[in-house]
Amino acid sequence: MHRGMTEEHGIGQKRVIPAPECNKGRLYAGISCCRNISHTSHETQFRDQSSQAGEEEVKKYYVYMMTNAHNTVLYVGVTNDLIRRVYEHKNNLIEGFTQKYHCHKLIWFQDTGDIESAITQEKRMKKWKRTFKENVINKMNPEWIDLYDTLV
Repeated sequence: MHRGMTEEHGIGQKRVIPAPECNKGRLYAGISCCRNISHTSHETQFRDQSSQAGEEEVKKYYVYMMTNAHNTVLYVGVTNDLIRRVYEHKNNLIEGFTQKYHCHKLIWFQDTGDIESAITQEKRMKKWKRTFKENVINKMNPEWIDLYDTLV
């Protein structure tokens, strides 16, 4: 079952934008909630409709943490499309750390409108001790459940 995307992940106003050409999911700010990650025509259509309606597109960037099934490994990353990026991690589409250590579970994320602050936060968090990262995760997700399912 597909859930509509919310502007602030359940905090504040919820805004769902349907993608008329997509029969499986919804599109919010250019992010598809279905597993088909090739919605470029929908994204273009959404941008065109937004600009015609006088709305400015707000770009979001995400700092996120992934872990493996046993919560023994932590990975910190940054992206401009959280759903797509986690999908890539889960399906081993990108070679590297998360593929090698099976980090397929999204356990924490934070969004921002500024890419520089997202990159700075990612670099800062990569230097943190594990206990600092665990404290941040526990505030948002004390059960360490996979948050990906709440996004799609």
